[in-house]
Amino acid sequence: MGEIDERLERGVALFRRAGDDDALLGAALLAFVGALEQFLDADLLARPELAEPDRAQLTQGRLGWARRADLAEQHGLLRGQHRAQVLEAARARVAMARGEACAWDAGEIQAFGRLVANICGRRELVRQIDQRAERARTTAAAAPPAYSTVPPRFPWVRLVATLLFLVALGGVLWVIYQQIDGPRLLGALGALPAPTAEPVPFEIDPSATPVQRRATIVGLGGTPGWLHVTPAFDSPTRAIQLADGMQVTLREQQQVDANNTRWQLIEAGGYEGWCPEANLAIGP
Repeated sequence: MGEIDERLERGVALFRRAGDDDALLGAALLAFVGALEQFLDADLLARPELAEPDRAQLTQGRLGWARRADLAEQHGLLRGQHRAQVLEAARARVAMARGEACAWDAGEIQAFGRLVANICGRRELVRQIDQRAERARTTAAAAPPAYSTVPPRFPWVRLVATLLFLVALGGVLWVIYQQIDGPRLLGALGALPAPTAEPVPFEIDPSATPVQRRATIVGLGGTPGWLHVTPAFDSPTRAIQLADGMQVTLREQQQVDANNTRWQLIEAGGYEGWCPEANLAIGP
């Protein structure tokens, strides 16, 4: 259950620092959905009464969310009102995979996170999820800090005195340098470099330079996107944020995940990671 706990805690951490950032809220929702999916699949596979066709689809990662929710409800893992909430979250994940922005607000994601934490037996995380809302209310009620409107005085006298001192010091050092014949002394000590030969120009064979394919980030709707470590929406992300119109370099790797979402390995801002092909306008 280590990976389930990791995804749950990642979702809580993203939700607590998301604020009104739709991209972070969407990432938190993806982490919660991924944790619930793994928990339900593991519980269902452990039941000997599970039908063989369902077991085969679960093992191959091909079981749809509608059938998964039905099985979870049959075995007491979901209640009726929770089934609809889970299916809405799964539909939101598919929409984000197509490049759409997260349509859930912070309150809906908070309620879904509480549900997933309770189902997965991590009730202690519910308090952490609720603390995010309490912290937001406390921050909104706090008064802004007061700043002085009187501009500071520029220390002109100190600046002039410093400049005069530096000029005088430079003059003294220059006189000493000339009196001791500085260039000759430095040359004898090897501090001054000897003249070097002109470098021979050469031409680079253009045929040896690999052709790099470029693409443009699209479909984010003005919200920031994320570069994933592995081709999955609930995987860890790189530090760089993606934005509409950003130019990226394509790598020679593509993958398709269990939801038939096509992923492309790219390089952006010195970071390498995975991006859905739906968010790439690939150039010639």
